[in-house]
Amino acid sequence: MILEINQIKTNFNMEWIVLKRDEMFCKAVSPFEKGLFRTNIHYSDGRIQSTCYNPSDTSYGSKIADRLSFKVFDNETHVGHIVGRTQKTGKFLCAYPYYEFIYHGEEYRGYEIGFGGKGLFICLYKNDKLLAIVDKRLRVINFKDIYTAYIENSQFASVLIPFILYYDVTAHGDVMEIALLSVQEKRVNTIQKELIVKYDPDFIPRIKAMDGITE
Repeated sequence: MILEINQIKTNFNMEWIVLKRDEMFCKAVSPFEKGLFRTNIHYSDGRIQSTCYNPSDTSYGSKIADRLSFKVFDNETHVGHIVGRTQKTGKFLCAYPYYEFIYHGEEYRGYEIGFGGKGLFICLYKNDKLLAIVDKRLRVINFKDIYTAYIENSQFASVLIPFILYYDVTAHGDVMEIALLSVQEKRVNTIQKELIVKYDPDFIPRIKAMDGITE
């Protein structure tokens, strides 16, 4: 499965559309709310997911990590959370960041891997299995980020989409950003070998072939 994730509105009320073969797969909206940040995801089949960041809410735990995490809901039922973590490598003072996503009791991990001007990728794993790679477009016009998601199995789309929206907001946030014309190129250079190996260069061509795309 290949999905295009396009941010179409910025500033206080943000919106994204997710397309599959140019047809609407889902739409996400983040209306301005005082004291919290919520994203509602409306799927074309009627399902609704949402993520919510509310650091003053202790009903899901009072620890710092609990309060700073994004809570995830399926049809208003709390089913997990997303939070940034750090993985130690065993070397002195060496570690690398990752994203922890607990969804319906299953643990997923996301890794950001950048190759400078050659690309920026977000890899989604479950245990040691690579489930998806998301290619973030480096050139950003008017703060509207664009992603192409390559997913091995369509059942993981409901995992990937809330995670990528979380990633977009936290890593490339543009709340209150607006301009008549803004052109930026956001580059990341990953140097940790433990992170670089998370990117499989054969994965995207394989998903394209499965989707009938030949180059």
